Amino acid sequence: MVTPNLIREAREYYGCDTIEGVELEDDYGMVPSGSALAHFEARLMPTESMGPAFTKGRKFSRFTLAFFEDTGWYKVNYDLADPFNWGRDLGCDFVNKSCKWWMDTQRNRGLSLSPYCEKPVELLCGVEGRPAVCTNYKLYEPLPDEYQYFDSLPGFNETELASVGGWRMLEDHCPVIYILTNVTVTLATMERLART
Repeated sequence: MVTPNLIREAREYYGCDTIEGVELEDDYGMVPSGSALAHFEARLMPTESMGPAFTKGRKFSRFTLAFFEDTGWYKVNYDLADPFNWGRDLGCDFVNKSCKWWMDTQRNRGLSLSPYCEKPVELLCGVEGRPAVCTNYKLYEPLPDEYQYFDSLPGFNETELASVGGWRMLEDHCPVIYILTNVTVTLATMERLART
């Protein structure tokens, strides 16, 4: 979406002066007519209120307010935006390249993979400072080639790696740090979420 306030917010937020717009969702999700091109890209903003799925800890950030202002229908007060930290100040490569590129580059530099992760079902501190879990999981079927993010991963053989990724298609199966409403996560819950 190429509108002036969204571009300003995205450039400042990510620390990337070459951003030309805010990426929109390209996956349809559960409702074929509901997600694609109607929400911000979940891979980049999974907890933003204009994202394609209702997520725990979602935020009405400056991005939402900028979108409202750009419609011409609203005057907004940016001071009332929710704090939002997902991907903040991570630069142009975070926005423009795949989560595999990001994770590989961070791993090679010995840096944190956040806001992505790799250790399946690991309990973590989320980017918003709340309890979270790594959504990396062995899914029931191999993922499409473009969603296969691991060349190796402890506990998984080469054949299994094709089925390992984030549990949700909307985030392009990137393994994200997902905010929890309570710290207890059961395998049954993980399996149910892996199918959606």
